[in-house]
Amino acid sequence: MRIAYLSVALGQEDFLSLSPAPNPAGQNFHLNLIHGLAETEEVTAYAYAPQAKRKPISKNLAFVYLVRQGNVFNEAKLIASIVNNKNYDLVIYDSLVLPFALAAKHFESPSIAILTDNPANISHIKWSYNYLIKKANKQADGYFALTKGLNALFNKKRRPFLIEKGCVDVGDPKPIKRPPYLYFAGALFERYGVKDLVEAYHRFEPNLDLVIAGHGDMDEELKRDSKIHYLGQVSKEENYSYILGAEAVINPRPVDPKLDPYCVPSKLLEYFCLADHVVSTACPEISEEEMRNATILKPSLGDPTGLYSFFKNNLDAKKNLINLHKNYAKADFMIRYSPKSVAEKLRTLMLQLVH
Repeated sequence: MRIAYLSVALGQEDFLSLSPAPNPAGQNFHLNLIHGLAETEEVTAYAYAPQAKRKPISKNLAFVYLVRQGNVFNEAKLIASIVNNKNYDLVIYDSLVLPFALAAKHFESPSIAILTDNPANISHIKWSYNYLIKKANKQADGYFALTKGLNALFNKKRRPFLIEKGCVDVGDPKPIKRPPYLYFAGALFERYGVKDLVEAYHRFEPNLDLVIAGHGDMDEELKRDSKIHYLGQVSKEENYSYILGAEAVINPRPVDPKLDPYCVPSKLLEYFCLADHVVSTACPEISEEEMRNATILKPSLGDPTGLYSFFKNNLDAKKNLINLHKNYAKADFMIRYSPKSVAEKLRTLMLQLVH
């Protein structure tokens, strides 16, 4: 099957050359899925990048980089023209990239929208973007959603769909060798519990470093904090090495009924694939059985992330971490959410649309 895959994903070398480095969550998810599909299908991956040239990667995979031209509506027609001229069997597109979403109504081949988030929950977006994204994605013939909530939000006409929490390829990392540390990686926003994490760490002063990677509104604040080991944005490989070598990894995002139905934190899947000890607030989209492999943060009045209670109850007299649940889910997570496994499930949906 010949597939056009439109997303934010660049070839990994091209992504790493970008400055400043963007949030890698979308890059990692789409690139993993692209490689999974390319094991058996012929995939051309389209993305916006400064250089407009084709880059063959393998027999079944090539990247084509686009340059933005004009307003989003004209851009959408241009993209559709490019795709239609190649006579692909199927078009898969990132629902959050507005020109790609608007192009869906012009595609001559069946299309699948990849649903990774509710646009209303994305930081620093305009009302018009939220409105147009939700309207444009009604044109897709099928949907791949990370959660049931996303499928319900976009798939109003009850078209064929797949729900899977993510797509993770952790490779074969080597653990970071350094003094014991607690590790967080992700978007650095107060609403994701990062500020609470830092304040709780300062309050209890555990006998391990706090290492934080990522970027967001709290970048400058973390740079100024001499007691925090702030790495900034790290590569995928570095991130996985830090997860593997950590005494524990932490996901302090508060439970939020506006966010939770539409999002599975990608870092949480990566944590479960690699870490010996996962500390996290409950994630409704991950089963209770899977979450038993984590130490669950228990929010309460005045402690919205449960971090104060966690440090109070899980530090011994020498302030070492104790009583953490062992993560026995590593192998299961690596198999279930591997590019190969997820691509196989997506192919079942694809075959429903391609006749």
